[in-house]
Amino acid sequence: MRVFVTGASGYLGRHLVAALLARGHSVRALVRAATRWPEDAPPRGLERCLGAMGESAWYDALDGCDALIDNALVWSDDPSHDWRLDGPRASVALYQAALARGVTRVLFTSSLAVHRPFTARVTEASRFGGADTYAAMKAATEVYLRAALQGTRAAGFIVRPSALVGPGYRGGPVRTPGDLHRVWQALHAREALTLVSAARRPLAPVAALPRLYLQLLDAALAPGRCEAVNAVSGDAPTWRTVVAAMCAASGLDDCIAWSAEAPKNPVFSSAKLRLALPDGLPLGDALRAHCEALTPRRLQTLETGHRAPSDRGGSG
Repeated sequence: MRVFVTGASGYLGRHLVAALLARGHSVRALVRAATRWPEDAPPRGLERCLGAMGESAWYDALDGCDALIDNALVWSDDPSHDWRLDGPRASVALYQAALARGVTRVLFTSSLAVHRPFTARVTEASRFGGADTYAAMKAATEVYLRAALQGTRAAGFIVRPSALVGPGYRGGPVRTPGDLHRVWQALHAREALTLVSAARRPLAPVAALPRLYLQLLDAALAPGRCEAVNAVSGDAPTWRTVVAAMCAASGLDDCIAWSAEAPKNPVFSSAKLRLALPDGLPLGDALRAHCEALTPRRLQTLETGHRAPSDRGGSG
């Protein structure tokens, strides 16, 4: 199968490309610049396509592709850009171009954030919460993809990962969710921060997630259909576990003020295919590897202005 991947040089993207190539697929990878891929020569089976989301000049590179994995995140700190619409607009144009060129399987990397604020039980059928701009962008793209696939020969899956942790791939970036970033900063600066000890944080190992995408590429699905899959580990770690992993990896002391308040931990369940972790990278190892990767470099965040954990320590 020939698979076109956007966001191919990013945190999850590099893991996805490696898994696709290992399975024997050929990959056309959209990257913004050749320097964003560290290897001098692309691995066998990988073609690099230079460009950015929303630029139509590279759409012909979709010719001959069987599947599309839309894994890019369009985000900008420039107030002159209407970035709140740029992401959904770019994905809409991408899907139109892909379907016009005969792509029959589309996978979109959304986020579990579309359900925030979380209800007591969260499944793929749970309502959209629209808690922030990032979640709203993802939700809007989901709605369009479902509509675009109706009446076509193509089918698709929406993958909603929880926050990803784990090592980068071969020199690639390590992206850290904003609330983990805030805890990391507090530990380094020994700032006062209060978290609820038993509050849980949904996480998923970035190195294990590509297995789900491989399953979905091959899964039977009727033409015109689009299904969502919540990719979240079955047992979300508590904030105390997360902080312990950060301290163990960095040698820092735990300076967090722990509250014994009873948390309202939502239950996450998937009625469809879900991320299988037992034979993958254990979540504890992924957390330690993530923190070890952050120690020697400047911390990078997934979202500028992503909300930090509140003093109640709720997950999100």
